Amino acid sequence: PSPALPEPVVPNYHTYTIMSQWFHDRKIYLDALETQLKALLKSTDTVVAQRKSLAESCQDFSASLHQLASVELSPELSAPLDALSDIQMRIRDLNDRQAQQDVLTLGIVIDEYIRLIGSIKTAFQQRQKAYHNWHTAEAALQKLKNTHDKLLRAGRTQQDRLSQMQADVADAERRVHQARLLFEDMGRLMRSELDRFEREKVDDFKSGVETFLESAIEAQKELIELWETYLLQLDADDDESAPYFAAGVNASERNTDQESPQRDATDGGEAPAAGATSETSNTEEQHSELPPPAAEVESEA
Repeated sequence: PSPALPEPVVPNYHTYTIMSQWFHDRKIYLDALETQLKALLKSTDTVVAQRKSLAESCQDFSASLHQLASVELSPELSAPLDALSDIQMRIRDLNDRQAQQDVLTLGIVIDEYIRLIGSIKTAFQQRQKAYHNWHTAEAALQKLKNTHDKLLRAGRTQQDRLSQMQADVADAERRVHQARLLFEDMGRLMRSELDRFEREKVDDFKSGVETFLESAIEAQKELIELWETYLLQLDADDDESAPYFAAGVNASERNTDQESPQRDATDGGEAPAAGATSETSNTEEQHSELPPPAAEVESEA
């Protein structure tokens, strides 16, 4: 009697169908996620480029303000312009630092996320290749079994070839078994890694977004503090210039008050002179009305 063949391996197609549906859903999900992350990365790069452009504009604006302040048309205007020029330079530094932080906190996280999705898609392709190798081995095994059955029906005349064919069938079944195990192991490993990927990368992405928002808030606070300090400085300069202006007004008023008595004194001096003139004229009239002296009367007699 011919040697007994090993029992054929019967794969669990129901389990494979469920696993394939799960992987199919995961692949659709990852494709959509990759598209969204690429769009987000493009937007982040645009924001970074705009921040750098804004920093360059602030630098140009600061240089223009500094040149305008150096003209010194008005000392009261030069100091605020210099202070505003310094603020623009600090805003430039702030935008440069914010652009770098955007890349470190969000850009790198998104880029790493996209790269991992690319690696997962490569693993999907390897799993698909393992599935193809498994079914190719099964097809080769089935072909060898058909040939073996023909040799069995041929009888004892093909005994040597039949023994070789039995060895080939056993080797083919071993390859099918290995291919199936490889495919199933890849499926289990990928499923566990995908679950871990979703947990860890979601946490990493959430942490990156939170850091990005905190950095943006701190930058806005620093910017507000810069402008508030500048406004307080302007108010302080106005308060310091007000006493000088008031002192100038008071000095002019004192000068006016000092000039007024002098004018009054001058006017009063002229009036007594006029009175003295009138008194002199009255005295002369009184002298003219007096009777002539006695000598003159005797001469006339």
